[in-house]
Amino acid sequence: MIGENCMQSVKAFAHFCRTGEGEVRGVKQEVLELYRNRALKVVSKNLQREFPLARRDLTDREWSQLVEDFVRDHAIKAPQMWKIGLELFDYVSSSHYGEKLGRPYFNDLLWFEWVEIAVGFMEDLATPPGILSLNPAHEFSHLRYPVFRSFAKDLLHQEGDYFLLTYRHPNKLKVYFLEISPPMVLLLETIRAGARSLQEACEKIGLPFTEPLCEKVEELIKKKVLLI
Repeated sequence: MIGENCMQSVKAFAHFCRTGEGEVRGVKQEVLELYRNRALKVVSKNLQREFPLARRDLTDREWSQLVEDFVRDHAIKAPQMWKIGLELFDYVSSSHYGEKLGRPYFNDLLWFEWVEIAVGFMEDLATPPGILSLNPAHEFSHLRYPVFRSFAKDLLHQEGDYFLLTYRHPNKLKVYFLEISPPMVLLLETIRAGARSLQEACEKIGLPFTEPLCEKVEELIKKKVLLI
């Protein structure tokens, strides 16, 4: 059984690794600094792999400061390294970090990259054969900036409403992105909710059942957004 003194030392060590503050009895300050730097590097490398676009959008100094602030101010709870990315998004979003950086699109950029990871790890779920169904490995996103099709320097003047569908191809197992219109979001959500045909879905939301719409749906079936 771990003694109280040992547990206090463990907590003090963890606190120092997060904040760079305090001391641990019997451990030299330079040793603590070494371990803290290693911990920050591990987190930084993992987040760079998950968010390559966000990393390139920041200077080296800005990125290092973001990682240090995140580790210091946010108690990471993720049991798996790949899930830390969602906690970074939550931290940046709740602290308005992007606005502080002069990059109000930064939340959307992190979310765009995180969703690709999340959809890639989604569980494989079966769909009923012979019935029009939405690919279960998907995520709808409502974004303020078109981070999926613009360079960062162009984003500041493009604030608006953008809808993105992220999905995993059931055969290729690759993740794809598709910009869609608000009516199409509603149509796909209606199909997800149980509409058994395109015509039924259109009737439920009052969308005209037209030939151009049928052609768009056929294209979604080819792309494996919709399954039959």
